[in-house]
Amino acid sequence: GDSPYSHAVFTEQWVNQFGSSHDDTSFCLAPTMLPLSLTLGAMPWEVARWVMRAINVACLVGTVLVLWRLLLEMRPRSESEGKRIFFLAAALALPAATITLHQGQLALIMGFGVALSWLGLHQNRSWLVILGFYFGSYQPQAAMVPLLFLIALYRHKSTAYGLGVVLALSLLVLLWTTPAQFAIDLQQSLEIHMNQKFNQPYHYDSIAGLLGDTPVGRLAMALGLVLGCGLALWIGHVARATDSPTQKVRLMQIVIALATVTMPLHHYDFTIDMILLATAWVLGSTRRALILCMLVYAHGRSYWIGHIFNGHVLWRLDLLGDPMTAASHAASVMGVAVLAFLTYCWVADRRSTQAMLST
Repeated sequence: GDSPYSHAVFTEQWVNQFGSSHDDTSFCLAPTMLPLSLTLGAMPWEVARWVMRAINVACLVGTVLVLWRLLLEMRPRSESEGKRIFFLAAALALPAATITLHQGQLALIMGFGVALSWLGLHQNRSWLVILGFYFGSYQPQAAMVPLLFLIALYRHKSTAYGLGVVLALSLLVLLWTTPAQFAIDLQQSLEIHMNQKFNQPYHYDSIAGLLGDTPVGRLAMALGLVLGCGLALWIGHVARATDSPTQKVRLMQIVIALATVTMPLHHYDFTIDMILLATAWVLGSTRRALILCMLVYAHGRSYWIGHIFNGHVLWRLDLLGDPMTAASHAASVMGVAVLAFLTYCWVADRRSTQAMLST
């Protein structure tokens, strides 16, 4: 019966549950979480945490099944079924998925939403799009870029239904507060949230993380949001102009990598990379697909590698600041590497195709 965005109420409930106060903790998740939150909140903690893990496992498996169905319909290449199964299985072992399962994060639900949205828009089935947009809204910072790409690519009226449901569920929070008070509470929660060390721009695993603790860090994070969303819409327009299913999947891969580079994401948000692994075989050669797999796995583990390496070596030499900053640097560099590799593959194949046609 209380708005979770009220910091005082949130802190009070935190103390009631865990017995101690954390003044730097606030609620900044999407209001569309209300159905899930109320369901889990009605359960004892020991039950709720296992239910959450079960939901995440179901979304992990569901994402792979949805992508299997989607790629069977699109058939971008006549690769063997065994190769497709291999890369779908590789997606199940994504490093970020294990982190999400352990911490009880929402990234697997979000990834399932993006996959559902893709299938729904491809089939022009509104109920799938509604479900996809809803689950994707759990972590809009990760889902926004690929969803904008899909909206620009398909341009179905079902996108309006999906956005309408998300907006309606978001407004449910006003049942417990007024619009004016909600705006005040949200601003305070965001300020507290962004002041946490973990949420400083140089601790995000994106381009902003490469700038370190500098005055332009927050500016880079804001520009990344604009750049990521703008490029997603433009790439969606480019994809709409081609009749090749392979090229559309390739461009979706580029957009996924673009999201990890430009948006303010943490290491557990890289579950969105499941789409890269599940579709790796559309790169043509097995060698390319395996290189993409290695880059994606390195991307998922780069945070911990950077954290451990800097904690034992560089931090003692005071070269890169604290271990968390070095870890974000490593993840940012690997994200750029994935994006560069996918872009190279797309450009190289497009040039070779154009040369063949001109001949």
